[in-house]
Amino acid sequence: MPFAGAPAAPAAQGKASAPKGKRPIDIMTGSGRVEIGKLVNGSLLLEKVAAQCSLDKGLIRLDPLTAEVYGGRQSGVIAIDMRQAAPRYSVRVKFDNVDANRLMSSTSALKNVVHGALGATAEIDFALGEGEQMARTMNGKVAFRMGTGKILGVNLLNELAKMGQFIGFPASGEAFTDLASLSANLALRDGLG
Repeated sequence: MPFAGAPAAPAAQGKASAPKGKRPIDIMTGSGRVEIGKLVNGSLLLEKVAAQCSLDKGLIRLDPLTAEVYGGRQSGVIAIDMRQAAPRYSVRVKFDNVDANRLMSSTSALKNVVHGALGATAEIDFALGEGEQMARTMNGKVAFRMGTGKILGVNLLNELAKMGQFIGFPASGEAFTDLASLSANLALRDGLG
C-alpha cells in the first residue's frame, strides 16, 4: 500500500521513573536476543557473541550464551547481579579448542607461558575488571585439559632431575617443556588456586 498522507502523531508518552531510592534497572523486566560482533573487556576479546537474555529487576541472565574465543568456542550461562554497587558475575562455561596463550595472557599474569589448544569448564564468580584485577576476584572451580603444547620459561624434566639429584640425567639447555597432554582441576579463592 503506498504512503498516503502525513504519518500519525506518536501516542502521548509518560515519563517513566523509578520509585524514590531505586534505580531504573531495579524495576525493569524484559527479555530478548542479543548478537554482538566483538565484545572487549580490557585485553579479553569475545567474537560472534550470541545469547538469549533476560532482565528481572537488576538480575541479568544470558542463557544460552555462545561466542568465539581466541580460535575456539565458548558456550554456557552468565548471570549478572546488578543490585549491588559492584556488580557480581556468575559464569558457568565450557571452552573448546581455545588458544591457551591468548586466553591466559588476557586474563592472568601468565603471559606467553602456556601454548596449545585448551578445553575447559569453569564455574566461577567474580567482579568485572581488567586482566589481573578481574582474576583476583575469582572464586569457584575450573577444570582444563590440553593436548600437545608447550610451557615456556622452564624445563620441568631438568627441574625434577635437580630436585631428585638424578645422576646421569641428560640435562637439556632448552627453557621450555613439551606437553603430550595436561589436565588439572583448580579450586579458586580470591583468584588463587
